[in-house]
This record gives sequence, structure tokens and C-alpha cells, in this order.
Amino acid sequence: MDSNVKGYTSSKKVSKKRNAAEPRVTRSKTAKKEGAIDVDELPDIQLSDNSDSFFVVDANLSAEEKLKELMKSQFLGDKYDKSRLITLYVDEAGKDHPLYYIDVKRYRDKGWISNHFVGAYFFLLQRHFMSDNIKFLDTNFWSHYVQPPNNDRGVTMVSEYLSKYGITKDSHFVVPALISNCHFIYFEVDLSTKLISLYDSLGHRNSREILLLYDVLSLYIKDTEDWTMMDNFAKPSIARQTDMHSCGFFVCFYALSLATTSDVSSEALGEVDKTKKKIMMSLVDRKIYV
Repeated sequence: MDSNVKGYTSSKKVSKKRNAAEPRVTRSKTAKKEGAIDVDELPDIQLSDNSDSFFVVDANLSAEEKLKELMKSQFLGDKYDKSRLITLYVDEAGKDHPLYYIDVKRYRDKGWISNHFVGAYFFLLQRHFMSDNIKFLDTNFWSHYVQPPNNDRGVTMVSEYLSKYGITKDSHFVVPALISNCHFIYFEVDLSTKLISLYDSLGHRNSREILLLYDVLSLYIKDTEDWTMMDNFAKPSIARQTDMHSCGFFVCFYALSLATTSDVSSEALGEVDKTKKKIMMSLVDRKIYV
């Protein structure tokens, strides 16, 4: 194992060899993590652009000022909780990666954020660091290609998806994953060294999830032997959440840290609320703030 791999962390590692006859991971449902809270996942629905609810603000304002104005919106009221109104499209040109008012409200009230929120932030990371030697997949890769029962779509469909990000068999990329619809975890993958590292802000062990990702990627690169899988659940230097709702923000922090300093310690995290605010500012201003 090369300790110079970017983002490398020491942990108990497991080298797995698998032959072609070995059965794939079964589709049994994952048990909920103890203490985890269900993420009220927003449906993939098409909403018409409503100029009355879209967040419009002076473009000359700073990101912090824009966020402050957003916090005053009437659409953060309780009567709009079920309306699924879109605040803005983080991908403004493509009208994609919506930020919903319900997620803004959850940020304000210290609640858990949705798959859409995390996906939108990873879109910004991919756009911001697109020239670097790392790719940021959105949340759809896990939910549509890795998580059962969608993990039997075949290597052709997986290849087509990964090719959109310019991923080759030597690429370095990250994967956010919403597991059991109740908790976000984060994977770092280096295909050139066949390394999968997992980060869980609750410090849980996720052996099954690592094997699910291995199962898909090993078929993609047509190499099932000598992979290294690192579940960093026991490493004390990694920043962890101390509540039951911040996992999505921690996944965003891990990803940004990998692209900048490779430091995911508590010291690098600093104050959690300040980190959350920078993530929100990034979405509202459609650019990454470090």
C-alpha cells in the first residue's frame, strides 16, 4: 500500500481476492444504524419554474449577505413544508441540481439534509476542481448503480455513467452515498491502486457498503484481485459528528478537504456551524467557498 496516495489514512486494511466464480453480494436490506434518523427524501419530481417562490437577490451582494436574505424568506414557513418548492437551481444554466426550501429550513433548524442538497454541492465541487486529478460523482451513482436492487444494471451502463465524468481505469474519484435512506457516508476511490477508503461521520463500520462498491467497480475495471478496502471507523483523528443530523454536511466537508488539504481532522473542521454556513453560502452563490 502506497502511503503517498492523496487522502490516504492509516486504518485496519483488508485485501480481498475474489475469483470469477465467487457469488456477488446479496440484495438483503441493510439494517438501520442504531440511532440513525430517517431522511425524508425528496422525490425526483418535475416542478414548474415559479417566479413567485424562486429566490431572487441582488447579484452584487456577498454570499453571506445572500444567505442572510434567504433566511428571511416567507417560504421557510411551516405551511410550505410539503410544497417542495425550489429555492434555486445550483446549475443555473442547465436548470439542474435544485436547492429546496425544505433543505434550507433544515439547515436553519439543524435538521438532516436530503440527497438533493448533497448532490448539488458535489456538482459545485466537480465544476470547481474539474481541472484537478480527481472527480466528484453525485449521489445518483450510489442510488442508481450500486445500491441494491440497482446494482445489477451491468458494466455497460456503469461505464456510460462514469464516462460522463471522464473516469478511466486509472482515475481518482469520490462517491457520496445515502445508505438505508437514513445516513450519508463517503467513499474515496483510486482505481490505479485498487483502493477504496470509506469515511463515516458516526464512526460506524460499513463492511457491506464497501463490498457493494467493490462489486461494481471490480467488474468495471475487469480486475477482482488484490483490492485494498479501508473502513476508517476506528481512526480517532477523523472529524466526527456529535449529533444525529449532520452526516450530509460532514460528507461535503470530507470531499472539500480531499480536494484542498487532505486533512479531515477535527482541527481542520473547526466549528461545525461555520463549516455548515460555508457550504450553504456555496450553494446560494453557486461557487465553492473554502
